[in-house]
Amino acid sequence: MSEGTENHIVCVGAVYIDTILTVPHFPIEDEKLRAKALTRRRGGNTANSLEVLSQLQRHDPEGAHPSPMSLHLLAVLPEEQSAASQFISTSLPGVNISDVSLFRNQHQEAASSYIIQSEEKRSRTIVSINQLPEM
Repeated sequence: MSEGTENHIVCVGAVYIDTILTVPHFPIEDEKLRAKALTRRRGGNTANSLEVLSQLQRHDPEGAHPSPMSLHLLAVLPEEQSAASQFISTSLPGVNISDVSLFRNQHQEAASSYIIQSEEKRSRTIVSINQLPEM
């Protein structure tokens, strides 16, 4: 590869916004239960892989990589100015999202997972929804 050439890595896949409820135990049917914690994070294998690549790039010793590397996310996302897309974008600093991803007009919500995590059993149940039109 010639000197000054920039390498590109494009990761393709779904990006989720995870909402995690930590509960003392799994509720039985019709039980009312108060969660101990609520956590919101960005998830999905593609975005998680980009996060790791970005971290590796930041910790690369000087000169170990002869040419710079650009990271890109190709995913179906809601409108670019939506709160969900902004949340995803800010969770992946240094990753080019807007030039490659497909933004779906008139959609405000990203693919989402709702996770109930039991402290007692150390297990979880995941319910996902994605109302965005596919690629």
